[in-house]
Parts: sequence; structure tokens; C-alpha cells
Amino acid sequence: MRDGEAMEAPKGLILFENSKSGSELKSAMLKQLGNIILISGLLAGLSFLIHTLLLIPAGLLLLVAVRHWRRAEIMMRIPLAFNLNHPFMLDGYIGDVEVMVNFDDWKGAGPTLFHLHFDKIKKSWIVTNKDENNSFFAEWNTKAPAKILHYQIGIINHAIALCGAGNEMEDDFEDARERESEESGLLDREWLPEEEIEVHGPLSRMLNNN
Repeated sequence: MRDGEAMEAPKGLILFENSKSGSELKSAMLKQLGNIILISGLLAGLSFLIHTLLLIPAGLLLLVAVRHWRRAEIMMRIPLAFNLNHPFMLDGYIGDVEVMVNFDDWKGAGPTLFHLHFDKIKKSWIVTNKDENNSFFAEWNTKAPAKILHYQIGIINHAIALCGAGNEMEDDFEDARERESEESGLLDREWLPEEEIEVHGPLSRMLNNN
């Protein structure tokens, strides 16, 4: 995904920024922004009562607020989407979890996590799998700051790890349900009437002779 392109989630999936966890992250960033603007406003107000030099730190804080807002906008545009069963949407697991990422195009994320490297020759970011061969996954053409990109990769890796844990739990649940079905079959087995059971041994021979 290139910078500036509108990002839409694949059919049936939800973008991270529209998820429950995305909303919580956005609220935290807006809270930080609100605190910066509040302090800036207080300093501006005090400048009329104490000294006009307080306008300088007030103005600087406003610049910090603008920079913070721009970084927050970039940070929230994480190329990540998942289905409704993902823990980023719910507090628990209710079925199969699916995760997709969009570094150059939407692709299903496998069980492995990601590494992020900068290719000095191509002047672009390379995403590789955290496997034995550090295999190539995608080229990420973006001009976002490295700190933000590593932060985004961290969230993506967290989403993949939760996906793996959720699907493993679902598999265990299915296995348990299958075992329960088999055990129920044993309990429901029709047994022979007592009079049809032949008892063999010394005691039975004694009873029969009598």
C-alpha cells in the first residue's frame, strides 16, 4: 500500500482503525492531544496575566499538538484487517480467526510473525517472515517514519499471535467436541438383557448341576 492511497478492507473483514482496539488507541491519542492543547491554552491565558513571554511556550505546544495529530493519523492507518472473531473485536474467541495485511496488496497473514528491514538500494522497506530463512513477504513502499512503521509492525504481529492462539483454541474445542460425541456414543450403546448373558466359570457349573 502506497502513502495517500485510500485503504478498504477485504469483504467480510474490518480495518484495524475501525475495530474496538483501534477505537481505544484513537481515544488514547486524542486524550494526549487534548492535554497538550489544554496546557497550551492555559499558558496563553496566563500570558495576559503574568507575562507575554508565556505565549512562546504556548505556541510551541500548539506546534507539538499539530505534529502529534499528523503522527496519530499516520499511525492509525495500519495495513491490517481481520474478521469479527478476532480478539481485537471481541473479548474472547467464538470461531475461526482470520487476519490479512496490505503492504503491497491484501494477503493472508500466515502463522509466522514479521520482521521489518530497510533496503538501502531500493530505498524501501522490506517485510520478511520470522522463520529460519527470513523469507521475503512483501515490499512496503511508504515514507512514514521508521518509529511509526515498527510500531505498526508490532501491532500486526500482536494480531497474528492472537489469531494463532484463537485458532488453536478453536481446534482444541472441535477435538473436545468430537471426543464428547464419541463418548456419548459409548454411553448410548444398547446392552444385552441380563437373561441373555451367559456366565461361565466354577460357580455357574455348580448352579447348573443343581
